[in-house]
Amino acid sequence: MSETKLQLYLKVLSLLSRYSALSFSDLASLAKINEKWTEANIGFLVEQGLVRKEITINLVDTYAVTDRGIKILRFLESPLS
Repeated sequence: MSETKLQLYLKVLSLLSRYSALSFSDLASLAKINEKWTEANIGFLVEQGLVRKEITINLVDTYAVTDRGIKILRFLESPLS
């Protein structure tokens, strides 16, 4: 069974929370997600303020999780009590 969009978004946020910033290809590789899916859907996370786009010295687009993204990730990963 394939993962839902929510599960994939959480996987992306989780990975970005462990690394300072990742490019599309690095993120797709680490998450084992199709690079085209990553490129097409990361914009949603940016629009929601969960991820920010950064440009490195080499002019490579990278993405990093924001404080809001960390809060959402913690909330969604926490057990309900």
